[in-house]
Amino acid sequence: MITKNWNLLLGMGLASCLPYIASANLIVNGDFSAGNSGFSSDYTYAGVAGTPAPFSGNPNTLWDEGTYSVGTNPYLFHYLWASFGASPGNGSPNMMIVNGAGSPVTVWSEDVSASLVLGQTYKISADVANLYPPPVGSGTTPIAPAELKFSVDGTTLGTYTAPGVGFWSTFSTTFVWSGQAPIGVLDLVTTPGGNDFALDNISLTAVPEPTTIISGALLLLPFGASTLRILRRKQSA
Repeated sequence: MITKNWNLLLGMGLASCLPYIASANLIVNGDFSAGNSGFSSDYTYAGVAGTPAPFSGNPNTLWDEGTYSVGTNPYLFHYLWASFGASPGNGSPNMMIVNGAGSPVTVWSEDVSASLVLGQTYKISADVANLYPPPVGSGTTPIAPAELKFSVDGTTLGTYTAPGVGFWSTFSTTFVWSGQAPIGVLDLVTTPGGNDFALDNISLTAVPEPTTIISGALLLLPFGASTLRILRRKQSA
């Protein structure tokens, strides 16, 4: 009877970890798998690769400053940009591709307040890449790289400038939710030449992360097994 009760308690303890194990990204379309949906932007959506630029009519879709699209390769939207794919580990081939605006307006934002808990710590992260000029070799220096400000309801969480051109790097920080909304990304650079970038894998998760919870649960398993053996020996005696 004791052994059965312990089995039940151990099972319940591990089961209590399952909501953390299954914890999902709270950003609706952070990998842009759903295309141009699930987020807001003060930039102009320029359409799919191969369509004329919305203001100048240039054959390059993202020729104009202050425009963006969602696609698989920046080069398909502007022949002067680097050619590369979505961030590694992204289940979607898509990314948000941006020609920086001439004024500091919001690139991307989402109101996730309904999903968050007051006083809870959260981690926000995003992958960023510069697009121009195309890299001739490793270490190419971007022209006027974007300086992205990550914020909650205007309160700065951190700023980030990606190094190099044509490869991904990650911004990451934590904050305590106090009820503000929305979460946003603003480009502080307003230079028309350069200032071209891509975003991918925008993520918002509760802290501690699921791996921490799982590790803690696994550490309990040897203790649980040892306890079961002791209880069995006592029961047999």
